[in-house]
Amino acid sequence: GSTSTAIPYGNSIAKGKSLDALKTAGIVDANGVVTKSYDAANVALGGDWRLPTKADVEAMVTNCTVTSKTIDGVKGVEVRGKGAFVNNAIFLPQSGYVESSNGSQNNKGGQTYYLTATPVGNTTQYSCLRVDTAAVAAGTAGLNNGYQIRPVRDTVPSTPTETVDWDHPEVTISTGVTAGT
Repeated sequence: GSTSTAIPYGNSIAKGKSLDALKTAGIVDANGVVTKSYDAANVALGGDWRLPTKADVEAMVTNCTVTSKTIDGVKGVEVRGKGAFVNNAIFLPQSGYVESSNGSQNNKGGQTYYLTATPVGNTTQYSCLRVDTAAVAAGTAGLNNGYQIRPVRDTVPSTPTETVDWDHPEVTISTGVTAGT
């Protein structure tokens, strides 16, 4: 089964705040990286799950190939490792984003942004993974709109403990955006 946790858009404690304000509130650390207690991936999944960093995204972009794919009517991309990691792949739905001005879902099946825990300077911009029809790239996205997240973990359990079906992810913590058609 899949994990589905949605926080309605507009309930973000970070929306519209400067990096300095987020630091003062303890939402991000001295480097601007989201703290564990505010990390949506860790809050929803627990354990060692976390939001990826800019470095995680850059490593994936450099070390993976991308193929456009549709699974159960959901457009997205398959991101597959190169070389020794060719057997490792994930599916990233192209589920768009939630517009801050009216709460509408935009770009479903098109360009989609997956936020990271890494800020860009002293702004409300964060590093992200940008997913297009047949490509992924590192980019930036503001906290004013609602975007997807893709949880990662640093260790893999010796025996599977999760029952999350990552081929059909529905983790929509920060935005309320669903991956369906």
